Amino acid sequence: MPTTTGWGISVGALVLATAGYLLGYPELVVLAVGCLLAVAAGLLVVARPAHVSVSLDLAPSRVARGGDAWLIVSLRNRGARPTPRLALEVTLDWATGTNSIARSIGALASGDDWTVTFALPTARRGFLRAGPATIRVQDPFGLAERRRSVSHGGVTLSVHPVTVALPAPTSSGNRGPDGATSDAAPDGAVTFRALRDYRPGDDLRRVHWRSSAKLGNLLVREHVEPALPLSTVLLDCRRSAYRQTGEPAGAEDDLFELAGDVAGSVALASSSRRYPLRLRTSDGLRLDTHEWDAGAAPVLDFLTRAGLNDTPTLNVALARIGRTGPSAGRGMLTLVTGERAAGELTATSRAARLFDRVTVIQVVGRTPPPGTSTGPNGSDGGPVVDQKGRVTVCAVSALADLPQVWNRATSTRGRPR
Repeated sequence: MPTTTGWGISVGALVLATAGYLLGYPELVVLAVGCLLAVAAGLLVVARPAHVSVSLDLAPSRVARGGDAWLIVSLRNRGARPTPRLALEVTLDWATGTNSIARSIGALASGDDWTVTFALPTARRGFLRAGPATIRVQDPFGLAERRRSVSHGGVTLSVHPVTVALPAPTSSGNRGPDGATSDAAPDGAVTFRALRDYRPGDDLRRVHWRSSAKLGNLLVREHVEPALPLSTVLLDCRRSAYRQTGEPAGAEDDLFELAGDVAGSVALASSSRRYPLRLRTSDGLRLDTHEWDAGAAPVLDFLTRAGLNDTPTLNVALARIGRTGPSAGRGMLTLVTGERAAGELTATSRAARLFDRVTVIQVVGRTPPPGTSTGPNGSDGGPVVDQKGRVTVCAVSALADLPQVWNRATSTRGRPR
């Protein structure tokens, strides 16, 4: 169809033709006819099919927030003749909206390949879908064009939190001499627990052949790991928790990105060591790591999906954690929130009775939240750690400070004597 320029020339040509006819100026009529013929020729050019294939690829497909990620678009003219002038457009679908990136290509000779690379935005966590790709076939003068989708579907970039290495959390709670007794204990542990029926995928080396022969069905040895610390990480996704007085609009988004980084670092401290982990958000998302060899990907993908919302309070999320699962009240609870949640620490203190240790990490701006100290005596410039009854409260303003704050917070007793 005609472009904006093509439509303008067509309308102008009709005006010229009318004026030339009424005023007796045949030159104007000839000029108008020439303009209309140019638009018609452009329509004929773009009507010719362009046999172009397009492929989309990512390098890499997963990236930490702020890292480099590239969309690689490759085109090939599979036709026997050169193509008209082409332009490429790729749709980018992000959680905050949809936009597109475009590039002029020009004509491709028969069998020619053309590749272009686009830098993708990675400042925010989330899933960025690139595609489908659209080809605009254009005439040489830009009077007509035809749009055609040339890729089915697209590719998805996962922008996950930035993490830092932390020591695994420990718990002071008592354990039985045989360790964990849940079915979530990892295979390959050293302590024998019991015999159970064989399940597809079990290691045949763990089959107890003598007992299997007696009972007539396969039985395998089940082992557990002694004293595995259970870690529960709760990420506060309430927009109100990260809103700061005097800060510009959108500042809470930056603090929430830091909160996601902190939650990911704490969660990986457990999952990377094959410790049981429960990961939760205040709006109800949940992940339990039972696939012990899955690596960091499930944890990072879970946090990639987390976004700010208008959930009013943390009480529901804390109550849900306290009553769900056979081991709801074991191990360590880590709450990652903003400094505006300080007034809800009373609810956290009630939850502390269900856990061996409770740590609240508040992500803050350049100044610590009210009521926290900045060193052992509140004045030495050390990490912000404070003890509020049964809860250890610490503040982080940059991810680089987290290891020091975490080491200090986890060395503080979660329960007073």
